[in-house]
Amino acid sequence: MNAQRGFRQTGTKSKVGLCQLLPRSTQIPGLNDLWDRMWALETSTLGEDRELRRVARKICDLCPIQFDCLAQAVENHYNDGIFGGLTYQERKALRHLLPFPDRAGEKSEPQQGRRLPMLTSWLAAHPQVIAEARKLGAKRFKRIRQQQRYHEQKKSAPAVPHTVGRSPTLF
Repeated sequence: MNAQRGFRQTGTKSKVGLCQLLPRSTQIPGLNDLWDRMWALETSTLGEDRELRRVARKICDLCPIQFDCLAQAVENHYNDGIFGGLTYQERKALRHLLPFPDRAGEKSEPQQGRRLPMLTSWLAAHPQVIAEARKLGAKRFKRIRQQQRYHEQKKSAPAVPHTVGRSPTLF
């Protein structure tokens, strides 16, 4: 698979992912934008594109090269979009579930060329880790949202006057 979504090169053969079979066109206004929003490549309001992203995840789950896309995204630390059916936060959670260490930035290592196929085959042998990564990613996202709401409430709360010394009394 090259850097483009949905393609995998194996020797002389090339496999195409399901996402590449969906229509994309520069001649139809808004179609490319819809495709990008579906795989969360365009930033927009979460509620607006939630259903599109849900469909994209289902398409990824049915795709014959799901594990290839996911391995590519994990190995190259893609920090946005849905790849292999997982969001960035879920892919971060997946890295913690891997039985071998994450070697970000060690591209000169001799084993680097073997790491991507090894990761792909491990994911294919352990498809249950995708569901586990989704659970962990959802927990992390929920915790982040709670922290954001707390800080937003704290900022918008009226300031309480601070009195120095004795507190005021009625008598």
